[in-house]
Amino acid sequence: MHSLTPPAEAGNGGPLARWLPALWLVAVALTVYFVLSHWHATPVLRPAPDLLAAYVPERALWMEEQRASAAGEAANVLYRRYAAGALVIPDAVWFLTLALYLIPVAYVLRRSFFKGDAPPSWNLALTLAGPLVVVILGGVEDNTRASAALVFILGLTYGAIVGQRDVSRLRLSPGDLAAWRNALLFAAVVVLLLLGYRWLVAPDHALRWPGPEKLARYAAWAVFQQWLINRVLAREALRLTRGREPLAAAIVAALFGLLHAPNFALMCATCIGAFVWTQLYFRRPYVLPLAVSHIILSVCLMALTPPWVVRNAEIGARFFMPAL
Repeated sequence: MHSLTPPAEAGNGGPLARWLPALWLVAVALTVYFVLSHWHATPVLRPAPDLLAAYVPERALWMEEQRASAAGEAANVLYRRYAAGALVIPDAVWFLTLALYLIPVAYVLRRSFFKGDAPPSWNLALTLAGPLVVVILGGVEDNTRASAALVFILGLTYGAIVGQRDVSRLRLSPGDLAAWRNALLFAAVVVLLLLGYRWLVAPDHALRWPGPEKLARYAAWAVFQQWLINRVLAREALRLTRGREPLAAAIVAALFGLLHAPNFALMCATCIGAFVWTQLYFRRPYVLPLAVSHIILSVCLMALTPPWVVRNAEIGARFFMPAL
């Protein structure tokens, strides 16, 4: 079992026909991420202190934190400023969203279980609609409203239900030697690039290793995310694109990156990572090696980059908490 691509579709078109749509979609996704990150960050910031900060929200936020600290302001001044200026969505709106969300979920689940399989477009949309709405509107924070959390959880629950239909794929197989080699080789290449970046650009900044609690959270969340990416999203995207692996991987990557809004650098990193992980999965369909690669890269991205790159590696409103 070396590929998930249907034989009839695997050879359609030349290399350009296979890869150009995927690369175009990734480029569009990166542009959307750029706009989205600025939309969130602009109300929080004073005029950008330098040219680079005008285009890189993470750097502007870090410099504003330094200015606020020097002025004796509270450590969480950016988070408080964001909370004051962000969209404040009342519980009634979230509960209405949840009710409207439940209608197509219930309909499609009934169709999926009693009238044959649901279309892949519906499975992708209903898995990600709730989480994307909550994340993009900044609803991920320590005090996330229960009503917003239910919208987020409903999407992930739908994805888990869709993913468990094929019970033989539910277990996390340890994988074979080739799967581990490919996953760890990808991780090694990225770590070397991060080390090179640190050595050339930010050699004076202390390493920012996450603490035990954050590391445990990274690991557990990375395993679940990898299962969701590969067992659910990749399979549905492959069905949607009729076996065109690069385009399916690009769809998964674009959506997965968007789930990390408004952290621009993290959106870009997770988009590119998911694109490669999905391609590797199509060739060797094992989740565990890719999950280990995911954990290694998450930790190294945080540790080896300065605070103006991924800040605290958080998403939603938590992105505006102090950089580690």
